[in-house]
Amino acid sequence: MKIFTPHYTSFGRRLLTEICTKNILGDKTTRSEIIASVVLIRPPLSAPRLSDIEEKYKQKQMEIEARNSLKSDFELQMEKDEKLLAKKRELEEQGKDLSELEGEIGITAAMKEDEWMKNAKVIKNKFVQIDDNEIRGNYKNLYRHPETNLILSVKQKFGSSYVSPWMLPQTNDVQNSLRGALEIAINEMFNGTIKMKMMGGAPFSYNKYKYPKKLRESRDIDYGEFFFFGAVLKDPSADIEVNDQLIADYQWLTAEEIDKKMKGKQYIKAAKMCIHQ
Repeated sequence: MKIFTPHYTSFGRRLLTEICTKNILGDKTTRSEIIASVVLIRPPLSAPRLSDIEEKYKQKQMEIEARNSLKSDFELQMEKDEKLLAKKRELEEQGKDLSELEGEIGITAAMKEDEWMKNAKVIKNKFVQIDDNEIRGNYKNLYRHPETNLILSVKQKFGSSYVSPWMLPQTNDVQNSLRGALEIAINEMFNGTIKMKMMGGAPFSYNKYKYPKKLRESRDIDYGEFFFFGAVLKDPSADIEVNDQLIADYQWLTAEEIDKKMKGKQYIKAAKMCIHQ
């Protein structure tokens, strides 16, 4: 049975978080630790800037569409409103009764447009900020690089003294399902301030990593079996709060920055598959 089918998202308590396999060269047992990791993406907030050629093509297309397209209901309503308002002004100048226009002039298209513009301004003020150098240099700012994906990278605390290098959020506390363990772990790491939407119930990628000698000897575990899940941040305006007992630091990085900050080519290659799906 394929390992990435939904059936394998629930390993059950019988596996706990370790798998023991016989070494093909002898009786020595190889101990592997099951680890669920998440590639949490803040999706683009805006379209990337157009090149000169793309801008020219866009203008030409808009001219062609404007020339060939029919008027929308809103445009027809605008024309009707203009005629009614002109007639209203004419009657007012002549001192005549406006009762004949009663029921025809209500909420005009222009009034609707003003309301839409106000709502658009509120949304822009909430979600769109100027992507200046100060914001770009603040790796905790969710509005940096609005035209591309950002990936959450963390320094996790393990035990009382060890702080990991930059890595993707992960957990080895897998009691029932990998996905469920990740959701609980992220909720605990960030005190419930990060809301994410998981991309399916099964991992999209896998990587087996051999631990350094000191770690193998201290923990009596040889390999980490990493199962990567994809997730999307629901609210980019969230005020993120970390659990200091679990997280030492965090950053939102582009794919290029991830390559520089995090070591382990196979690990990163497996994890970044999520971005291209």
